[in-house]
Amino acid sequence: MQSIDSLSTSVNIRITDLEDSLNAKAERLTEEKLQLLRDILLVDDRHIANAIIQRIKEISESLETQEKLSQKIDRIIEKRLSQFVKEIPAILKLTITKTLQ
Repeated sequence: MQSIDSLSTSVNIRITDLEDSLNAKAERLTEEKLQLLRDILLVDDRHIANAIIQRIKEISESLETQEKLSQKIDRIIEKRLSQFVKEIPAILKLTITKTLQ
């Protein structure tokens, strides 16, 4: 039979081995979780970056292509002109009435 001291030493060594093993597993799990978080965050960043790049390309294409730019500007001008035509009688009504009297 082993002496109590050698048995205690054996148990302490085994406990130390188990602690080391658990610490190593905990470190791996923590690193895996951190990597998963990095992957998730980077995927979102990549999607955002790709969306921004796509939008910049669309804007550049619109500006570089006169026809596309004209279509966008024409819509803005037509909207503002239409609004002006609707508002001008109210704005000038008093002035025209005074002038005619």
